[in-house]
Amino acid sequence: ADQARDIRALDEGTTAGTARGEDSTDLQSSRTGATQVASGAQSVISGGKTTTASNTLSVVAGGTGNANSGNSAAISGGSSNSATGTLATISGGGSNSVTSTGGTVAGGGENAVSGTYGAIGGGKNNFATGAFSTAAGGSFVRSQAAYASALGGLRNFSGDIGATVGGGIANNTSGLTVNKTTGAVTGTSAENTAGK
Repeated sequence: ADQARDIRALDEGTTAGTARGEDSTDLQSSRTGATQVASGAQSVISGGKTTTASNTLSVVAGGTGNANSGNSAAISGGSSNSATGTLATISGGGSNSVTSTGGTVAGGGENAVSGTYGAIGGGKNNFATGAFSTAAGGSFVRSQAAYASALGGLRNFSGDIGATVGGGIANNTSGLTVNKTTGAVTGTSAENTAGK
């Protein structure tokens, strides 16, 4: 026998949703597409609208236009955030993405974590692409090597393993040249030749 205990909001908008996942909960008030539902097994959408939780144990607490397809991943709120990595977390903000296992974005906008267990604290247009790398905040900050950190500022680049850039404008750890206006990186490094 089917053990589904789906909970649905009374007003689901004009578009009916597709089937919910086994033991899922979907309490969002409206959707614009049929796949905007808690379709993963034991997935949860506890509020908001036009949101998707499509993998096992994926959670979207609220907000609008958030999409969580990561296994055991969570989006707490905000808008247009995307979590696809297993154990990914996005606490809020807008248009943030986590594609790696265990990656985290605490907030801000248009930040992206693709490094395994990478983290971004906030700011805008920051990237944590190295494994266990951190971009704490700022704008156009990149932490590209494993265990690297870029703590803030504008257009800073941490591209060597375990290196840290504290802040400022257009600083880097690799002996490279970072254009203060465009953020373009030129030169080569023994640790990192990407991102030029």
